[in-house]
Amino acid sequence: MLSFFRLHFWAFFLELIAVIFLSVWFFSFIPFALRIAVTLAGGIVLFKAIELHSSVRRKREARNILIKKNTGCFRPDTFEAFMGAPCGRMLVKDVLEAIGMKSEYRKLKEMYYKGFFDSGQKTGITVIDGPDEEL
Repeated sequence: MLSFFRLHFWAFFLELIAVIFLSVWFFSFIPFALRIAVTLAGGIVLFKAIELHSSVRRKREARNILIKKNTGCFRPDTFEAFMGAPCGRMLVKDVLEAIGMKSEYRKLKEMYYKGFFDSGQKTGITVIDGPDEEL
């Protein structure tokens, strides 16, 4: 259940923001032009939330691959690609909890995370094509 929530967290968060934006039509004191602008913004946010929900299957695949690669011996380099985006960091937390190495997140964050407003932020999800032959 916690894994489900972590994989969907940012999509749920954006859906909440979209609902707040789209509820502007219930407030009659807001000017009509502002209602339209906020509705368009809400639509864009809702589209991004749907896009994030559609990537959950790929996140599950990446989660399973990371668990296989890090069971037994911990390989920090396998997490590097996922530390650049908020969704990826949630995935890393979930994987580390699944393999019983939750305390390693702080080390990974120090090694690979450069800050929220860093220009190196990634906007997509990185998916590993398949498990290596060495597994």
